[in-house]
Amino acid sequence: MILGNSHTEDAVSPAYFDLKTYNIVSSSQTVIYDKYLIDKYIKELPKLKYVFLNVDYHSMYGVALKERALFFIQCLNAKS
Repeated sequence: MILGNSHTEDAVSPAYFDLKTYNIVSSSQTVIYDKYLIDKYIKELPKLKYVFLNVDYHSMYGVALKERALFFIQCLNAKS
């Protein structure tokens, strides 16, 4: 599963992956929406192996500092 903003939408093509891959990117998509999609599809797709998430300045634009901090804390906690 490929997530991120329009940079990822235009730059990463599922055609170049050996595994079944879906690009569910949307222009102006923020990391908060990416987190929502990850939470949703991780439950619906038990065989999901990889998530490609582009994070850059543009994906943070318009996201409040508190929301950004919570997003990264949740990501770090998910690794443990």
